Amino acid sequence: MEGRINYDLVKGIPSIVSRLRIQNLDMGILAENPELLQKVSLDGNVNIKGNSAKNALIDLNASISEIGLNNYNFTNIRTDATYGLNLFRGNLSIDDPNLKAQAKGYVNLNESVDSIRMLVQLDTAFLDQINLVNTPSFISGKLDIDTKGITLDDIQGIARFSDIKVGYENRFLDVGGFFFSVTFRGGYPDNFPQFRLPRSSRIGSV
Repeated sequence: MEGRINYDLVKGIPSIVSRLRIQNLDMGILAENPELLQKVSLDGNVNIKGNSAKNALIDLNASISEIGLNNYNFTNIRTDATYGLNLFRGNLSIDDPNLKAQAKGYVNLNESVDSIRMLVQLDTAFLDQINLVNTPSFISGKLDIDTKGITLDDIQGIARFSDIKVGYENRFLDVGGFFFSVTFRGGYPDNFPQFRLPRSSRIGSV
């Protein structure tokens, strides 16, 4: 690890501003969870505010050349975002051979907000190669979600899926697009949940 780190107290809250280059830092040892977390290498700005895991915010503007998660080594990641316990806000792109995706927007699951506004473009995800499933599988498509609330008593919003393609073993499904739209208030829907599929989907073999 090399770079510079500035530490300060802002209204009694620790604040760290840093410019770092990290090579093969073993996160599994630090977090005492080597099965989930492995080594990370990155170059960029890492700013941290907070005095506990609950209120800590990490501003990460960096290029991550590699990061090990669930015993798969992801490569070529670019992030310019804020991360917290229940928060993501900003941009993230991944150009790994088995996972190519771009995401922008925010996810804030804190009790006073409970909202999601994200645009996700998933170009390639080979799920077996990144150790999510055992059977050869892949998925690609686009998600545009704008919702508020996380329980059936108050959830409302819409989630649009487009250009969805799914592969499982030697089978291929071209789903196309569909959306969910729902509003609940006090346990009763103002409008019953809507779920709309494309008129036709293609199933084939690969």
